[in-house]
Amino acid sequence: MDKDHSIYLINQDIKKKIVDTPRLVYNINFSDYKKVEHILLNHQPQTIKIYDTTTAETNRPIIHVNDHINRIGNNPFIGKQQKFNIDFINIESLYLQNKNGVVTNSCGDKTPVGKYPSTHLANIAIMCHVFKYTVKAYLVKR
Repeated sequence: MDKDHSIYLINQDIKKKIVDTPRLVYNINFSDYKKVEHILLNHQPQTIKIYDTTTAETNRPIIHVNDHINRIGNNPFIGKQQKFNIDFINIESLYLQNKNGVVTNSCGDKTPVGKYPSTHLANIAIMCHVFKYTVKAYLVKR
């Protein structure tokens, strides 16, 4: 079996064990974008697996994400376009696709909406994309 060399960003609100150690696993506060940026800048771009929480009514323990609707209300790149040498971020092919993947509504700290809500997944995935990571994203029921 091949070794998984991915980086894992896991929402600190997920209490169950998602991966076995040792791997590059960061259990973090998903609203702390500076921490996410620090992690991304201290690694070479590679596959990154993001696990966020959801309140979705589902029997699936882990749900693959194929796309998002950003309802967070902020963007960690506003005012920093020159610093990151970006004008427009094309997220058309942001996530690695899965045949059972869903579209999540990223709501930040607001009240969850939609069938598959998440917290800050949209902004974190966009940050990973800007830093040239390949993004796989998942939702884990709270």
